[in-house]
Amino acid sequence: MLHCKERLLNKIEANKILVSNFSYVAILQIFNILIPLFTYPYLIRVLSAEVYGEIVFAQSVIAFFSIVIAFGFEISGVKNVAENRGDVQYLRAVFSSVTYIKSILLFCCFGILLLLLWIVPFFKGQTLLYLFSFAFCIYDILFPTWFFQGIEKMKYTTIVNVVVRLFFMGCMFIFISTSSDYLLYPLLYSLGALLGGALSLYILYKKEHIFFVRVPCHFVLKVLKESFPFWVSRVSGIISVETNTLIIGRFLGMSEVAYYDLAKKIVNILLIPNSVINTTVYPRIVQTKDKQFVRKVLYLRLGVAGFIYAGLLCFSTFIVNILGGEEMQMAVPVVNILGLFILLTAVDYYIGSSVLVAFNYGRVFNLSVVYSLGVYLTMIGVLISCNVVHLYSVIGVVLLNEFFLTAYRWHYCKKYSLI
Repeated sequence: MLHCKERLLNKIEANKILVSNFSYVAILQIFNILIPLFTYPYLIRVLSAEVYGEIVFAQSVIAFFSIVIAFGFEISGVKNVAENRGDVQYLRAVFSSVTYIKSILLFCCFGILLLLLWIVPFFKGQTLLYLFSFAFCIYDILFPTWFFQGIEKMKYTTIVNVVVRLFFMGCMFIFISTSSDYLLYPLLYSLGALLGGALSLYILYKKEHIFFVRVPCHFVLKVLKESFPFWVSRVSGIISVETNTLIIGRFLGMSEVAYYDLAKKIVNILLIPNSVINTTVYPRIVQTKDKQFVRKVLYLRLGVAGFIYAGLLCFSTFIVNILGGEEMQMAVPVVNILGLFILLTAVDYYIGSSVLVAFNYGRVFNLSVVYSLGVYLTMIGVLISCNVVHLYSVIGVVLLNEFFLTAYRWHYCKKYSLI
């Protein structure tokens, strides 16, 4: 018994950074679980499903701009930092380059948004809603989560996010009391994000001695070129995720958007345990290329996903009733079906971004997303042309597309003996 205890302690000591990061990410994700449990029931009752659906629709539109601004640095940036963490000058150059690129993309996206608000009739009448929602994109520039993940110091991410979410939650309960206050939701959300961005830059400067430096154009272009393939894959991925909300809102109505959003929120919360694992192990896989470790993590993710989905099937009615009340009971079957996403992503998210990319098969990873976008758009086109767009047909497309993505990545991981 004593011998086993010593072995356990030695293993923990040898993987102290991994354990520390796992703990901080777990704390953050637990916090992310608790926040919706407090805020969503209040918002859906105060704002109504219809008004809340409008907010979700606007956020889905802004998500397209957000992914353009992120430009794939959440993958390439982490890899770059993890491989060069001992070179402070290089890290400053990477941080500065990424921030410069994102800032330029932000201004370009803002111009496109203004143009859309001016010429597209569907967006007229909700200009402030879209502008306030867009302000959150500044957070993508100011808060370098990718950098903290690369240096394996996720405690900073946890601290900043907890502060931001507490600020937002407190302000929401104080200032939002009727459906006419709906514009305050994206405004307060964006203000909290700006606060978090400023705090993260301060931490980066004081604790890690990272700050903006002048960077040669050729280095900026190098960073841009490295990230471009990941940006293509991320754009492809966000189209297949956020287009669902836009299609439901356009063809079915904002109440259906609210049902779908509730189901997506519940499923996303249940994806958190495996997300914690992904965030924690990715830098380690980049550094060690340990295939045995890769397989152990895959088995762990599958076990976690199976347990969670079984629990979801048992308690989905109770969960929906607690979060949305009687008005949202239509979301229960949507939750149960969309929950299959938990099982599929346990495999494809991990073997994609955390395995293929870490072992330098980024091209396969990027192509998998691009091809899956083609599959998704084809199926969505069939639904629209055949006039069979409803919640369950859209969710069916989501799951079939995810199955294709899983099969494609699994094939190449087996081909290259990665799992």
